[in-house]
Amino acid sequence: MRPWTLLLPSAIRRRLRRPTAYAICGAILAVTTGVATWRLLDYAAEGAARYGEPVAVAVALRDLPAGSVIDPSTVEIRKLPSAAVPPSAVQTRSTGRALRQAVSEGQVLVTADLGDPGSSGTAAALPPETVAIAVPLGEASLRLERGDRVDLIEIATDDATSLGFAARDAVVVSAEEGVLTVAVNESDASRVAAAVAVGSAVPVLRSAT
Repeated sequence: MRPWTLLLPSAIRRRLRRPTAYAICGAILAVTTGVATWRLLDYAAEGAARYGEPVAVAVALRDLPAGSVIDPSTVEIRKLPSAAVPPSAVQTRSTGRALRQAVSEGQVLVTADLGDPGSSGTAAALPPETVAIAVPLGEASLRLERGDRVDLIEIATDDATSLGFAARDAVVVSAEEGVLTVAVNESDASRVAAAVAVGSAVPVLRSAT
């Protein structure tokens, strides 16, 4: 007696002992299973037709700021329906590449997000037509973070009066102990460098609005 038949009434179990009854029940079970499998495959085919075949793409595992260097803890490969995949989606993990711009958790990476191969996080995070300049910070300096926007004011070294802006709307690409690295427009680079050389460049934080 097969285990599943123990749940049936004794009268039915006696009938099932006959080979013909077993064969009929087995055939019914096989047909039912086949129909269910066919329906599942049909649903899968309908989904593929509607949303496209799965495509392997690189997806951010958490929010990543510009300049972040990709490693296995920050990006993974997932299969998504092609309808949900951008045309320029990155299809490899791209370990070691730096991000040119910030990406959000769950976002599919596209080629525009990646810096050039071999570029550092700082270089990748520079906006177009800008250069990076290191600005030494004083003891009473602002607490700044990557992504902040600052103006650099040039201060006269003899009487501490303002000589105007050495650069406007510079982007902080890194903020370390005592040194601020900012991206300034190429046209402002010479004036900022001169101010930095004599210790007269003071960063001021711009409003985020």
